[in-house]
Amino acid sequence: MTNGELLRQNRQPVATMLALATLAACGRGSPVQAPPAGAAETQTSAETRWTPNLEWFVEHTVLVVGHESSFAVHLTRLDGFTSVDSGRLSVVLSAADGTARQQAEVDAPGRPGIFLPSLTPQQPGAGRLHLTYTGPEGQIDEVGWQVFVAAFVADLEEESEEVGGVPFLKEQQWRIPFATATAAEVSLAETIDFPAALEVHPSHVAVVAAPTAGVLQAPAGGLPIPGTPVRRGQVLASIVPLPGAVAGWHTLQAELVEARNRVQAAEDEHSRAGRLVEAGVVPVRRLRHAALELENARAYLAAVELRRSGLNREATDSAGSLLLHAPISGTVATLGVTAGEPVDTEQTLFRIIDLSHLVVRVEVPEPELHHLLQQHAVGQPLTAAIRPSSLVGASGAVYTDATRTSAGWAAAGALLDLATQVVPSTRTGPLLYSFDNEDGRFRPGMTATARIRVQEPRTVLAVPEEALLTLAGVDVVYVQLAGETFEERTVRLGIKDHGMVEILSGVEPGERVVVRGAYLVRLAALSPDAAPAHAH
Repeated sequence: MTNGELLRQNRQPVATMLALATLAACGRGSPVQAPPAGAAETQTSAETRWTPNLEWFVEHTVLVVGHESSFAVHLTRLDGFTSVDSGRLSVVLSAADGTARQQAEVDAPGRPGIFLPSLTPQQPGAGRLHLTYTGPEGQIDEVGWQVFVAAFVADLEEESEEVGGVPFLKEQQWRIPFATATAAEVSLAETIDFPAALEVHPSHVAVVAAPTAGVLQAPAGGLPIPGTPVRRGQVLASIVPLPGAVAGWHTLQAELVEARNRVQAAEDEHSRAGRLVEAGVVPVRRLRHAALELENARAYLAAVELRRSGLNREATDSAGSLLLHAPISGTVATLGVTAGEPVDTEQTLFRIIDLSHLVVRVEVPEPELHHLLQQHAVGQPLTAAIRPSSLVGASGAVYTDATRTSAGWAAAGALLDLATQVVPSTRTGPLLYSFDNEDGRFRPGMTATARIRVQEPRTVLAVPEEALLTLAGVDVVYVQLAGETFEERTVRLGIKDHGMVEILSGVEPGERVVVRGAYLVRLAALSPDAAPAHAH
């Protein structure tokens, strides 16, 4: 059996090295003698270190003068948690004063992710191991720690039992979606989750109607079907008017006057409500209601003006047909006619939606609504994040120590309406948020989860929510004790915010928890063969 094989079947805790240091302090520093074979090759030590780019899990047979010490250096990229399969590795054993004693180097991994150098110590005493990895593009990563070189095999204590924990080998970790993250202090705020739905923003939708009766004609490229993106001013279709059919234009002009008057009245009411609230005559709710009415009036006016711009009487082609233009840039949502079909005055032909701006409707039950109203009254802005229901429970994020967001969450915009009224049939009050959807990930009609912040942020110890497993109603995480050893911990949770959860007990700052693959670690713990032997 090779030394490399023995490394995997015989593991000695780091405490063995501390025992060796104690023995040396007792006066066993006599000249080197030919040591007996066996003990030095079967006892092993292991160290786990993390650098910004790599996880180092280093196993080696204990250091004894005159005995070859074999190393198995497992390197894992923290960006993606994959094995390092190329590059050079050097190991330097130095004296306590920093003077180099022995050095070993390998030009490539002996197996994927595992470098297998070896060296033979020549002098006993305290020293330091320094390991350096040089990547194929010249990048350098290094770690080091204090060690002790025994003078004789007889100085070695008998092997003690291994430290407890769940074994989960590097070869297993590298083959599955796997990741860990550090428990760290971050700024979180209390949040509450509510059901929500995405809707069309009233200021970002336009209807193109027939300004007059006639026959609809398609442009050169055909009528734009639903799902087709269009630009503002783009010709959508044309109408060959019927003789004397001009009533539609006059109707539209009347609507425009009505819309402008409605906006003026809403502005006057909003100003009046503001003065009354300032004087303490009416509650703040009156001002919020007036602001909503003003926004609705302005949206209606904008829609009428857009229709009018798209139905310009002067916009005709050479044959005298009336050209219909897209009043906004967006996506065709509905097409109500076909080419060559007769249309009536004011008949809806196209509906265009600007998907880059939506509204989120959050349904808040009456008891929680009272709490939100109290928080808002004392100045809490009630910011929100949105995640589609199709992504709830999805595990797609790989966390680093600086990452605080989870897959699928997106920040909502301004609060447009804070439950002007409670819906009697559901006993819920709707909160309306604007929503920037420039990347097009969301669609009107989608159901979602809205996470509303109800408290100012505070600094707490936290881990990503993906680290949590709930077993028989108990929340647990798996803490990485060493490169291939994990421990199940029961945790007590606090607030949750943007994919992070506060840890009140069960995990210490700086400990690493499994955030991807935790359930497979649990299955390994339940396996009757919990510590399979394997060789390098």
